[in-house]
Amino acid sequence: MAFQLLKKNGEIPAEGHAVGALERGLQQTSELIDQTLKLARLTSGIDLRREWITLKTLLEDARCLALPEAETKGVELRLSIETDERVNLDQRLVRSALGNLVQNAVKYTPSGGVVQVRAQIANGRTVLEVEDSCGGLPPGKVEEAFAPFVRLDHQQSGFGLGLAIAKQAVDAHGGSIRVQNLPGKGCVFVLELPVVVEASPSA
Repeated sequence: MAFQLLKKNGEIPAEGHAVGALERGLQQTSELIDQTLKLARLTSGIDLRREWITLKTLLEDARCLALPEAETKGVELRLSIETDERVNLDQRLVRSALGNLVQNAVKYTPSGGVVQVRAQIANGRTVLEVEDSCGGLPPGKVEEAFAPFVRLDHQQSGFGLGLAIAKQAVDAHGGSIRVQNLPGKGCVFVLELPVVVEASPSA
């Protein structure tokens, strides 16, 4: 905010390599602080605020978050819902978890690739899957994928907190999260939540 105000008042040049680098650095610092605070809140425990939401809404919200980068990169986002039902969960946490998974999938999928986001109810659990076209994980990355400050690909930007935040959000619901490596193709992140399910009202 202060940086933008100084630019507007002409106290900092509007353009230039140094200004651009400073602006990017401040943006990255802001993102790091935001993600670190999210992780800290989740790690210290949080009271769930359960609300009803449809699976379709969950997936569409995650798609909207990732769509700008997907369009820029030329990555196709596909949604698949076996049966659209209402589920009772903490929307803030699950939106954050699923949004992080989809944004990560787009980040690691090359141009022309596909990211698939799927939802279903199986064995009394809500199952959300995000499959990317990253080519598979390097050796040893599956085991440490959800640890804080671990990046799956050091050539990509970021702080390695997105998957850790997703895991904490799922843990708060008593659920589970795992990754299935598909060497040469990509990987599938599977998020399972033991939530109360209510069939969508008939039209």
